[in-house]
Amino acid sequence: MADMGKRKQHVMWRRDFTRDEYEKLMAAIAAAGMAGLSVRDYIRLRDAGQLPPRFCILRHDVDANPKNAVAMARVDAGFGFSSTFYFRVKPGLCGAAEVGAVGAAGHEIGYHYEVMSDADGDPIRARALFEDGLSTLRRIAPITTACMHGRPLSRHDNRDFWKHWRLEEFGLVAEPYLSIDYADMLYFSDSGMLWDNGAFNVRDVVAALPPPRVETTGDLIRVIASGRHPRIALLAHTDNWVNDRTLWLWYKTFNLAANAAKFVKRRVLHGR
Repeated sequence: MADMGKRKQHVMWRRDFTRDEYEKLMAAIAAAGMAGLSVRDYIRLRDAGQLPPRFCILRHDVDANPKNAVAMARVDAGFGFSSTFYFRVKPGLCGAAEVGAVGAAGHEIGYHYEVMSDADGDPIRARALFEDGLSTLRRIAPITTACMHGRPLSRHDNRDFWKHWRLEEFGLVAEPYLSIDYADMLYFSDSGMLWDNGAFNVRDVVAALPPPRVETTGDLIRVIASGRHPRIALLAHTDNWVNDRTLWLWYKTFNLAANAAKFVKRRVLHGR
């Protein structure tokens, strides 16, 4: 048990989630012969019955650090991938320069909404906020998909917005948590700056295939390189993958504190 605890501590503070590691991850996806698909392209190809035999749905939540979103967009484009970047409509997080640069690199721009949290659960007020946020982003780029921002410490699940309204009312074709059937895919999320994050996730959970044990990006690269898993969905937050040591330490410390709070909330909500 002591050895396991030491390994956990080592993994926790290992300098993973750098942009260098991210480039290695994208290189592994390319080397495995997988197509890198945006959410919009996945929906289009699925509905046309034209999905490639091997693919990875690449999704980026821009919770913070839109400048790093531009850097990651260039990495993805360098491997010929088309990804989706979901931008929050908050001051400093959806600037025209960053959104435009990501779109110009060939990627889909999506709306990272959190309106049920912002409206304290009022669906009428949430709709007005949603329309305003969507309009703000559409002045910069075409938007056809939207994805909830988890806001794990909020009382409200932002997906509950769709209990009251329909995607079609807003000219949208998909919400990744609601429009994708993950039953035949592996799903990997870097939420909390961890891959092995099941104990901390409050809302970033989908009904996917049981995943192999993955603690580090190196572990994930080996899973992809094995070639045994032809369908993968990957979430990589843009504020997790930085090379600057000071910024990396800030994000790591922030995520450790957030994970502790999410762990408590998960125990309260689910009793585990």
